[in-house]
Amino acid sequence: NKANVEIKSILLENVGTSTKLDIEEEVTEKPLSAKELKKIWTAATVIDGDTKEKFIKLRAYKGSAAKVTVPAKIGKTPVRYFDCDMPEHVTSVTFESEDITIRGSFRACKSLADKDGFIVINVGSKFILTDYIGEEDVNEIVVPDGVTENTSYALRLKKMKKISFPKGFKVLAEHSLSNCELLDTVNLPEGMEEIKQLAFIGCYSLKKLYIPASVNKIDSLSI
Repeated sequence: NKANVEIKSILLENVGTSTKLDIEEEVTEKPLSAKELKKIWTAATVIDGDTKEKFIKLRAYKGSAAKVTVPAKIGKTPVRYFDCDMPEHVTSVTFESEDITIRGSFRACKSLADKDGFIVINVGSKFILTDYIGEEDVNEIVVPDGVTENTSYALRLKKMKKISFPKGFKVLAEHSLSNCELLDTVNLPEGMEEIKQLAFIGCYSLKKLYIPASVNKIDSLSI
């Protein structure tokens, strides 16, 4: 099908009086229909109470593919919320849209973790730390370079005493470090922008916290 074939490059090589034509072809997959997407995703249609916009919340992935693409929309309705605990056979995840909130977990997808046990998902310009599956008894965590934000509960480790976030980190999610009772040191980078609600609730050992001047939004009950 010519519609599904994109000719990426053509190399002409003169060999004597003959010409050799090498064509590198890439077959592009046809987008799944709304009916097909509903077979592999458990989804709910939600109406925003403020804007009255209708959007889709993904609740579970039921497909068998190892390489998963999270759709930007199903039919004409945009997908705005991802709340799926992804199964262990998933080896890569691509989000079609950056305009999506991620609350799900990739903890079972061990192949997505780096050597230290961090699972970071790329969503457009954002690099989101969703899970840590490394050593649970560590006292200190250094979040990898390049991470720009995290999901809720991604970093709640009972024995953690110190955590440092990298340059370029922007948003600390709600419940990020809640109930880390031994945590006494948090290093937040200059340039950070937002601390969401209940981020430090229950951090009883945290006596002092330096918040960079760049932070322009702190939700209620963040600390």
